[in-house]
Amino acid sequence: MSQTAPQLAANARDIDSARINNTGDPLVRGDVLIGVHAKEQCFHTSACEYMLNSIVKKRNQDTRPVPEVLKKTLSYCKRFGSVGVEHNAMKVKNHLRRIVEFRDASDTKVFDVPDSVVFTATISEQKDQLRVTITDMNGSTLKTSNFDKNTLVRQLEPLMKEIKPEWGNILFLSDSGDEVNSGQLKGHPRLAVKGHTAREENQGRVKRMRRCREFEAAQLINLMPGSVEEAAELIPTLKGNGFLSGLVEEIQSWKVTDRGIGSMMAMERPGYNQY
Repeated sequence: MSQTAPQLAANARDIDSARINNTGDPLVRGDVLIGVHAKEQCFHTSACEYMLNSIVKKRNQDTRPVPEVLKKTLSYCKRFGSVGVEHNAMKVKNHLRRIVEFRDASDTKVFDVPDSVVFTATISEQKDQLRVTITDMNGSTLKTSNFDKNTLVRQLEPLMKEIKPEWGNILFLSDSGDEVNSGQLKGHPRLAVKGHTAREENQGRVKRMRRCREFEAAQLINLMPGSVEEAAELIPTLKGNGFLSGLVEEIQSWKVTDRGIGSMMAMERPGYNQY
């Protein structure tokens, strides 16, 4: 539900709550594609219940009649409201849309840093196999493994990963200092093994933004998805939202437990006072 707004004519192709407006009016670009309502405040069902209850209470105090349509709408909101009565229905949406600080991943730079550690791979022929022994800088044996005689040098990488799993780029160097990654292992009695680690540094400034759009927040509270996957299916504009996991986790604590589809409604229980 959104605030009342002038019902302007809209092209049906411009209304699709599952898409984001990437063209057209720059004032609504980036918003959910819901026409003139894109900039209006949205209310979830429990918030509507709160507002309608306030209207009914005021009318009862002033001894004014409560229209039948208002009663029916309020009954619907009570039946399908998703926020528990212990929570302030008017504030939960603002909590979801609070401004948070983050660093944009696009500002992250990856540096390839050479590791100072150097290993030695000693290769010896054993009948129809090649035996490879990896030793550290102190001469201590770390790994020994047998390989086929047609093994390529680069096929030693998994063996080195067992010793240095953080290495990304691994270099095999001959005694003359030449890189021999692409050659055959046979014929090299000894190889020096060096590696590089990837280090990330975030160079960007801290940015501030809201975690979801107005319409998306109302939909999250109305639908109460139980997982990130369900949320993305029910509200397609949330796909790819980096905050979605946190949003889904937060709404779980607000979920009503004594009413909704498939449960006994509070208003249907004996002694329940609707107004």
